[in-house]
Amino acid sequence: GVALSVDRAIITADLALHPQASPRLELALAQEGFRSEMVLPLRIADHRFGTLNFISKRSDTYQADDLRIGLVLALQLSTALEAARLYAQIDEERSMLVAILQSTTDGVLVVNSALNVAVANPPVAELLGIDLDSLLGAELAAVVTNAKLIELFEQVLQGSAVRDAELSLSEDRTFHLNITPVTSNFGEVLGYVAVFHDVTTLKSLDQMKTDFVATVSHDLKNPISIIKLSAAVLSKSAPLNAKQAETLDRIERASDRMLSLINDLLDLGRIEAGMGLLSLPCDLKQIAQEVIDEQNSLVEAKHLAFEFVAPDVLPAVNGDAPRLKQVIANFVSNAIKYTPDNGQVTLALQHVNASVELTITDSGYGIAAKDLPYIFDKFYRVYAEHTKQIEGTGLGLAITRSIIEQHRGQVWVTSQLGQGSTFGFRLAVPSSDSASLPEIKSTQAERHIA
Repeated sequence: GVALSVDRAIITADLALHPQASPRLELALAQEGFRSEMVLPLRIADHRFGTLNFISKRSDTYQADDLRIGLVLALQLSTALEAARLYAQIDEERSMLVAILQSTTDGVLVVNSALNVAVANPPVAELLGIDLDSLLGAELAAVVTNAKLIELFEQVLQGSAVRDAELSLSEDRTFHLNITPVTSNFGEVLGYVAVFHDVTTLKSLDQMKTDFVATVSHDLKNPISIIKLSAAVLSKSAPLNAKQAETLDRIERASDRMLSLINDLLDLGRIEAGMGLLSLPCDLKQIAQEVIDEQNSLVEAKHLAFEFVAPDVLPAVNGDAPRLKQVIANFVSNAIKYTPDNGQVTLALQHVNASVELTITDSGYGIAAKDLPYIFDKFYRVYAEHTKQIEGTGLGLAITRSIIEQHRGQVWVTSQLGQGSTFGFRLAVPSSDSASLPEIKSTQAERHIA
């Protein structure tokens, strides 16, 4: 106890004469004929957990040389005991992790920074159609045939912010894939964990809801158009008093909102069905400039600083130019609407690896963390005190996501409440095998500030 409390070795020449000898240990040893003792504390870092005791039946046995040898032995023993403890702890944690992975219904796949499979559970082996033993330790690209899955891992490996995607691994099963980096205490990326969650049933229900909404919307469009037309005819047919004029005005505005909602729903249905989408070379820089020019009056009305940043040379992407313009216009319109007067909006284009990436960043109200996972869902709107007066159907971002997904791209948002938001999408640049598209050179300046 004394050796542990003072954290140093204690040597006594005669146990029976030591003032701090314990009756149950040292004095008991003395009665058995032992005389001298050397006690060395065992410790790891600042943790003292025991002692190493040497005893002899000769008096005054232990000298300085014995102490040096004892300290070495104590250090080795401490290290060995700590290693055994850590090994037992790691083995226990590993057993628990294996049990969790074995019992979860979601597929879990862990790869290292070289995209070699480190951990996989039976559900992920089943959904990938690969034997679990063949999957473990293998290079991901060598055993997985799903090109989109490999592409997503490679994009994350190259620093992409996109870590969530829908993945069809068979004709009748759809999965939500989330890829998360595993980092050390020093911030070094050690690998990636991918979780596959089966959303087939949810997708089926969503499709049923979409079909129902599309049918109802189509049937409602004509009656609402008739109501709007009738209100317009009534307003011109005879002189109206103030109350009648106000009532007809409310009817027309309500009809306009309903028609806008119905048109958005029908538009969304056509996009999700892939109806009429073109695949032609598109210059995103030119399309973005057209959107900026069209919305410049709104920028000036709110006295916003609008900056357009793009390289001189930008590769073409294959797509439907009017639909991509609709996406950019929606992003720009939202950035303007949700940014207070005298704020800042920046639209940026860049060539990242084999993709063209567009982002629009504003200094607006921002989006709460609880709302971010649902921001691209149909009819979802963020209700806050400072945005409740801003009109909208809650379908603009859902349409945006559908358009980008139909172009086999990715869309995302990052935001912090009170500090603005960044919306973005990425489209792949066609390879030389799929299309021979020249790079589109622009004569415009690299930066344009309105």
